[in-house]
Amino acid sequence: MVQLKLDKIVKEINNYFDQGYQYVFWYDPDGEFADDVTEDNQYLKDNLAAELQPVGEKEQFKIKRKLLDKKNQDRSFLVYVKAKRPQLQFDYFADMERYGHIFSAKASDIVFEQLAEQLNFDNSKRNFVKKYLKYFRAKSRRQTYIHNFESRLINHPELMILSNLASLDQFDENSLLMAVFKGGMDESNNKIIRSFSKYDVLPLFWQIYDKYFGCSNVRSLKGLFDGAFVTSVYSQLEEKIPSELLAQPFENYSNVQVFMKRFSDSRKYQELYQNLTGAAWNELKLGTYLKDENVQDLLRVDGIKQIDELLLERVRANFNADGTVIDGDETIGVIDQVARGVNAFNREFNFLKETYHVLKYRPRFYDDWHEMLNDYVNKVFKVDTHYRYLVTNYRRISEDKRHKYEDIKRMVDDYYNDQILDQSVREWNTTFQLQDVESNQREQNFYRNFVHGANERIVVIISDAFRYEAARELQAQIANDDRITSKMNYLLTGLPSVTYMGMPSLLPHHKLEWQKGNVLVDGHMANNAGSRRKVLQSWNKDNELLELDDILKATSKEIKAMIANKNVIYVYHNQVDAIGDNLKTEDETFRATDQAIDEIRRAIQVLRTNSVSHIIVTADHGFIYREASVEEQSKIDIPASDYNGKISPRYLMTPDDLSNIPGVMSVKLGISLTNSDQTNVYYPATVNVFKSQGGKNYVHGGSSLQEMVIPVLDMRMNSSRSKAEFAEIRLAATQHSINALRMTLKFNQVEPISDLIRPRKFNIYFMNQFGQIISNVATINANRTDAEINQPLSADIVIQNRQYDRSEDYYLVIDPDKGSITNPRYQYQMNLIND
Repeated sequence: MVQLKLDKIVKEINNYFDQGYQYVFWYDPDGEFADDVTEDNQYLKDNLAAELQPVGEKEQFKIKRKLLDKKNQDRSFLVYVKAKRPQLQFDYFADMERYGHIFSAKASDIVFEQLAEQLNFDNSKRNFVKKYLKYFRAKSRRQTYIHNFESRLINHPELMILSNLASLDQFDENSLLMAVFKGGMDESNNKIIRSFSKYDVLPLFWQIYDKYFGCSNVRSLKGLFDGAFVTSVYSQLEEKIPSELLAQPFENYSNVQVFMKRFSDSRKYQELYQNLTGAAWNELKLGTYLKDENVQDLLRVDGIKQIDELLLERVRANFNADGTVIDGDETIGVIDQVARGVNAFNREFNFLKETYHVLKYRPRFYDDWHEMLNDYVNKVFKVDTHYRYLVTNYRRISEDKRHKYEDIKRMVDDYYNDQILDQSVREWNTTFQLQDVESNQREQNFYRNFVHGANERIVVIISDAFRYEAARELQAQIANDDRITSKMNYLLTGLPSVTYMGMPSLLPHHKLEWQKGNVLVDGHMANNAGSRRKVLQSWNKDNELLELDDILKATSKEIKAMIANKNVIYVYHNQVDAIGDNLKTEDETFRATDQAIDEIRRAIQVLRTNSVSHIIVTADHGFIYREASVEEQSKIDIPASDYNGKISPRYLMTPDDLSNIPGVMSVKLGISLTNSDQTNVYYPATVNVFKSQGGKNYVHGGSSLQEMVIPVLDMRMNSSRSKAEFAEIRLAATQHSINALRMTLKFNQVEPISDLIRPRKFNIYFMNQFGQIISNVATINANRTDAEINQPLSADIVIQNRQYDRSEDYYLVIDPDKGSITNPRYQYQMNLIND
């Protein structure tokens, strides 16, 4: 029990009662014992050899009458007065004091006895307790001090007072200063600083940072932070600090860097750190001093938003209006290096990175569309993904900063539209003939090639306009799940590449035919969920049709009921086309694509955990999306009087023969439906569009790889627990010795990332035997692939510069951010020479 020890006082007072005194008077002018000498204190009730009689303000005469009352004549009293003993002429107890006894107690002695017993203080700490008695008077502060006290502070017990006043459980120079900064940079209004002053430890606080940072007589919080900030920047640059920035440099660079790194990495103080660095940067005009710094030097400065912004400006300046990028590979290297850390400009950097990947692509010419198709499904599809990423990141840049990137965005939009899309569509249609597509590559043979005859339940997820490049991203996301094996196939749609053609083609059928604006499946309509379910169940009564949204919203029990005893289950999903095909929302097409990938991935996991072992993801058609303006001269104008049929931006269907239309090609509808239908399907031979109703940025229906190539992602899975493990690393060093304040530690990743080995981050730092961190915390990303596995991983460590006891134990800690392994620790010998 942590309470003021009264036993010594009670023993001494009881001695006076044993000597025959009826009254003992105890004056306590500072109220040092008021919290404990109370009538409800059970210890006093049980151990005091008299009755306790507290005396309140102006109660002397009343209490004297009570004590002299006839009924109290034979009783003994301890009279406790929380006041100074009055002068004789005002002392109503004066006559009683003459035949009683006046007792006094030193609070510092009592407090020392308690601390000595609880914390093993020796007699040398008596003056310490006396010096800081004001702090120790309150029971709550004494309890906190005893509870938090660290044995390593036995020679500097005053440090625990600072720590407790800042509401910290442990003393640490870095944590203490962060907590103080949190209280505000104005010392007069900072509650922690005021409490330091109140309890006489403020001089100690300043002295600590004089020594810790190697500065002299800095007596303002702003001075401490600004000095640490400037010193951290220039010590990482390995340059001398301009005298006009900091008249007296902070000489202890290692401690400054540790503090700033810990501050920048702290989640608790992240906003405060950004506010303070931003204010210091602006007030000191640090940008003007660093504007000519070499990029590679700036890259060494860690955790400062404004440095990242300088680097961003340098990177952005490398993008020329003509589409060239100065020092392209080096520019991407800078972006990748900055992106390894957490910074406020990830969206901007990622936009520029994806822009570079789009700009560096150079379309090639092909003699045969089969070769072009093969290149697209194996590598060229990535260009469309890069464009999707750059648009997505551009949209996420805050509006007040987006104007800085408008010219680059306009330039890359034009390049993607004119140099990539247009040339790709032209090249495709130079040799492509729909009638030459082999049977096993046709969308209409999907059911026969991938579903028919299977002796197991198959779930087919059909996502409207889920184009091939998005499916490849989905495949990449599930690649690290060892419970799922996948194979990517593809098919080509017919023309036009639209929903009302694609959805019926994916159903089981004997024949398809065009009639009154609809594709009939074996003579039956298939234009909605009800009619498609009838088609499925006409082939097998146990076939079923579901909506993907219903699966995501259902409980496991409900899903089991949905799929019980079912054979082939078609699951329909309409995220991309629903957004893209609406003029009001077509600019959200790529956001919808990202959402579709996420929803399908979640549905796959839900189905897998409910005993579905075979899932196929496909689409009815793809799409073209570009943000370059479609100029009026790029629109193909065909007067409505020239035909009787249906027109959309990327196709025209009519029984009429239209000839000699520049830039337009045609094919018979019967080629798509494998019948003799002579309806003409006209489509642009380029990326151009027909003048018609509908969107112009999001389009489909025509002849292009983006519109016609549909994914067939075939997945096998099991519901067992994953056997995958997180990556592990091993320390490469053989000498476990701390010989310098700065160290670069090398680690080897044990196994490359695969479906059985998942990436993992590690925090690397040193700590002492008391569990106190004595360095910065470095981060390592264990994400090496098979091609990179022999490249070591590095962690730059800065040790705090302080007095170290070589007889104590020190440890290198490898702390993983996920996984249940015990944190590996390596014992190190401390060989630093103390100043």
